[in-house]
Amino acid sequence: MPSLCLSFAMRAPPPLDVDGQVSSLGGKGSFLGKVTLFLVLAAAVYLGLLLYGRGGELGAALRGFHVVYLVPIFALVLANYGLRFARWQYYLRRCSARVPWRESAAVFVSGFAMSITPARVGELLKCVLLRDEARVKMSVSVPLVVADRLADVVAVTILVAAGTLHYSAARGISLLIIAGVTVLLLILAFSPWVAQSALWLFSRRDARRTTASTDAVRQAAAIFASLLRGRALIVGTALGVLAWLAECAALYLVLGGLGSWKLTLFAATFTYGLSTLGGAVSLLPGGLGVTEVGMTTLLVLLGVAREVAVAGVLVVRLCT
Repeated sequence: MPSLCLSFAMRAPPPLDVDGQVSSLGGKGSFLGKVTLFLVLAAAVYLGLLLYGRGGELGAALRGFHVVYLVPIFALVLANYGLRFARWQYYLRRCSARVPWRESAAVFVSGFAMSITPARVGELLKCVLLRDEARVKMSVSVPLVVADRLADVVAVTILVAAGTLHYSAARGISLLIIAGVTVLLLILAFSPWVAQSALWLFSRRDARRTTASTDAVRQAAAIFASLLRGRALIVGTALGVLAWLAECAALYLVLGGLGSWKLTLFAATFTYGLSTLGGAVSLLPGGLGVTEVGMTTLLVLLGVAREVAVAGVLVVRLCT
């Protein structure tokens, strides 16, 4: 699910028409076909993991999991969603969208309810519900959702780089990545180029190109740029880093619950972050396959036993 959220950030904003509606969501047949394809792919991925985990040994590893660890693991997962919801609320206030927190929470969670669909559909549900339930225009909600996902990508990238600082061989590259992200954030915070680029991006997604739709595009671009500047940028990135660090720590505890303490928190952060980014870049729903295989491979390369690595991935995906 987390990589599903990140994958949306790799996609362009959806088309808007004169009324702020989504121009196309795809037909029913197309939707069912994608869901079926997802289920087939999921079955293939997890069957492959079971075979790679060597069946009986994997079962023994899962049976040896100390269930008491589930308490802090679920606490960390809830912390992830809580921090991201706090950022969602903060962005809504920055956009002058006054939505009661209970309704806002329901809308926020709704995006996860469609995790087996392509990422764009799940995120569009938030925009549609905000429009229908809270009268928030699509020209406000769409840039908010895009900025929210972009903040996740930046946060996870920072964590991946920070996770490798523990290893001297990769320290130079890590510092270079962190410096690059810092420069990018400074550009986003202070450069007028951001507003111009946002206007160009949203103009390309204008489905009608009427006077009303052009005004909506300008509003969307202005809101998007405002969320990538100054205090909003700092708050959004900081909350994202803390949120995703919580899930990285959850992986660390899952491995501990399986009796494997080979990895440091730095290594667990690198592993979880990089595999999540890989799933995001793949643009597959939930990063299915790429995230699981990537995480398993990294764990094994870092010295975790094969069956423990697979068991850890299965438990993490189940909990998150």
